[in-house]
Amino acid sequence: MPLSEHEQRLLDQIEQALYAEDPKWANTVRISDPRSHYKRRLIKAIIGFALGVVVMMVGVVMSGSALIPLGVGGFVVMLAACLWGLSSWKRMNGFGDSAPTPGTAAPPGKQARRGNRGTFMERMEERWRRRHDER
Repeated sequence: MPLSEHEQRLLDQIEQALYAEDPKWANTVRISDPRSHYKRRLIKAIIGFALGVVVMMVGVVMSGSALIPLGVGGFVVMLAACLWGLSSWKRMNGFGDSAPTPGTAAPPGKQARRGNRGTFMERMEERWRRRHDER
């Protein structure tokens, strides 16, 4: 749905005020690709994973019962970095963005259980309308 002329003018005024207040930040936000943010997060996750491997190896190789928690901590860091990187990779490639929009086909092998009944709120709104139409 396109913006009305009034809304478009307000949006332009907000944008001009933003540029006047902080032009460096506004320019950075305007030209940046959202995928570059997720690429940076993925690189940080890879570095975190490598750091976790090193910490885990130090905890395992070095002798002494005091270093066992260090090895466990390294494993936890590896696991957290892996999960963080995986979520960034999914978002960067568009795999986990949102649920399918209404009117799109269900994924292969999965049938829509509800058919064309709509969401819970849509059904409740329809019941409400019917109730008031009957009166």
